[in-house]
Amino acid sequence: MTDLYEIIKKIIRREFADIHTVLPAKVTKVNETTINCQPVINRVKDDESIDMPEFAEVPLMTLQGGGCYIQLPVAVGDYCLLLVSERCCDRWYKGQDNMPPLSGRMFDYSDCFAVVGINPENTAFEIPEEGEIIIKTKNGDYVKIKDGDIIDIYTKGKCNIKADGDVNIETAANLTIGDGTTPETPFGTKLLKWLNEHQHISGAPGAPTSPAVTPATDSEFSQKVKTFA
Repeated sequence: MTDLYEIIKKIIRREFADIHTVLPAKVTKVNETTINCQPVINRVKDDESIDMPEFAEVPLMTLQGGGCYIQLPVAVGDYCLLLVSERCCDRWYKGQDNMPPLSGRMFDYSDCFAVVGINPENTAFEIPEEGEIIIKTKNGDYVKIKDGDIIDIYTKGKCNIKADGDVNIETAANLTIGDGTTPETPFGTKLLKWLNEHQHISGAPGAPTSPAVTPATDSEFSQKVKTFA
């Protein structure tokens, strides 16, 4: 009876060994819309540790919804989480919904999706405070949003804002411009031209006009005018 029990247990364990669900992997190649990756936990079969093969052309999960998405780069060496589909998803992947599986395979490594962004303990990121969102690059550029408090944007390089329409800045308090501001930024080119070139006309007929005002300089605009109430 004991022998039969052990035989049944081994058969069940062997069957469970071929049911795959979720496992960590490392990116080995970045393709146009997919990645290649290799699981980083060996498979154990008959008490033998077996290196896992490279999985090719694994679809990536993208954070998206309602026609919008957030897209992040993926690099060789990044860790990812492989999610193994319960059934063959080849037909769905080719755009066919509500169809029977093309193959009878179940919980198979051929039907993986990758979620990039997991870390072992020694490289884990500190969790932000409640109500805080942080987007940060490896070079230190970041956008930090703290709910109801402040939005910080920092870059070591150049920051561009482009729009096909108007750009509006509205504030219920003060608008502060930093030291490096060019005069065109707070005042506009037309206003600067008018301040530098306009003349005051005398009220008396035939009287000469007053001399032109002393032209304002960039340094005066950028260093003296900072805050607009």
